[in-house]
Amino acid sequence: MTTRRLLYLFCLGVAVLFYIFDTGFFSFLLLILGLAFVPMELLISLPGLLGVRVTLAVQPDEVRGGAPITLAVKARAQRSFCSVKGRLLCQNLMVNSEKKLRFRLPVGPAKRYQIEHYGAAIGAVRFSVRKLWLVDAAGLFAFPLRVPAPVTALALPEISQPPPPLPEAALQRGAQNESPARPQADLMREYTDIREYRDGDSLRDIHWKLTAKREKLMVREGHFSAANTPQLCFDYHGSPETVAEALGRLEGLSNTLTSLERLHRVHWQTPDGALQSHLIDSQSAFDALLWTLLETPLPAEGATILHQPAGYPGPVLLVKADSTELYEDGQLKEVVE
Repeated sequence: MTTRRLLYLFCLGVAVLFYIFDTGFFSFLLLILGLAFVPMELLISLPGLLGVRVTLAVQPDEVRGGAPITLAVKARAQRSFCSVKGRLLCQNLMVNSEKKLRFRLPVGPAKRYQIEHYGAAIGAVRFSVRKLWLVDAAGLFAFPLRVPAPVTALALPEISQPPPPLPEAALQRGAQNESPARPQADLMREYTDIREYRDGDSLRDIHWKLTAKREKLMVREGHFSAANTPQLCFDYHGSPETVAEALGRLEGLSNTLTSLERLHRVHWQTPDGALQSHLIDSQSAFDALLWTLLETPLPAEGATILHQPAGYPGPVLLVKADSTELYEDGQLKEVVE
C-alpha cells in the first residue's frame, strides 16, 4: 500500500510540474485527472466499502492423526472492486503454541479462499482474526472492518486399531442382575418400571408375559447403575505425542464399554492439581470430554493420578500410551498391552 501511495504522489507531482511549465490543454487535463482520481476510485469502491462481510470456517472441524485443518475465509459483497487484508492467529490451546499469518484476498460473491493448512498432532486449534482492513480498488486506503468470530477445530488422537483389549475382571465385576441368561450388554442395567413399547426400544426389554396378557407390546424400563462401574484413569501431562497415544487408547476402551452398554467414568488431574471425573454413558459424552481436554493447557510434568487420594468404586484401569493396568485396592493386578 505504501508503494502505491508513493507512486500516486509521484504521478500527481509530475502532472503538477507539467502544468506549471506547460499550461496547455493536455497538461490541464492530466492535472484534473490526477486530482479527481482519488474521489473517483473511492466512488467505485463504495459498494464494497459498505456491504462487505467476512466470515471464517474450518473444513472439517474434526480431524485425526495429524491430518491438515483447512481454514476458509469468505469475503462476501454484492459488487465490489476491493480486497480484504488481515492478520490471522492460529493457536493450539492444548500445547500452547501459536502461528501468525498475513493474508490478502479479493472480495467476491460467496467465494471461498483457502489460505492456510494447519496440521497439529492433537489439541483444539483456534483461528482468530486479530486485525482486518478493507482496501479500496486502487490500494491507496485501508478501512478497518469488524473481525469475524473465531472458529475452533479439534485435532483428535488416532484411535487404537484394533481396539485395545479390556481386562476380563473389568467386564465381570460390578455387575447388576448377573444372570447367565442375560446378555453381557445388560449387566449394568436395572429395571424399575413397565410401559408400552415405543420406537427405538430394544427387543431385549420386551416383557413377553405381560405382552401376551394385554395383547400389546410392553417393555421393561430401566436405567444404568453407576455403582461399581469401571473407572478409567489417565495422566494428563507429558509430551503431546504420549498423551495423544494414551487418549487414543482411552477412546478405544470407552467405545468398547459403550458398545456393551456399560456405564463408566473417566478420571484425570488438571494442571492445577484438581481431580476431575466425567461420566460416560454414550459416544457423545466422550466427545464432550475430548472437547474439554483438548482445550486445557497440557503441563509437561505431573504426578500420576493413582497417587491422589480417591475412593474409586469398581475396577480401576490406568490407561497409558502402550498398556492398560488393572488395580484392585491400590495394588497392580494385571497389565494388558
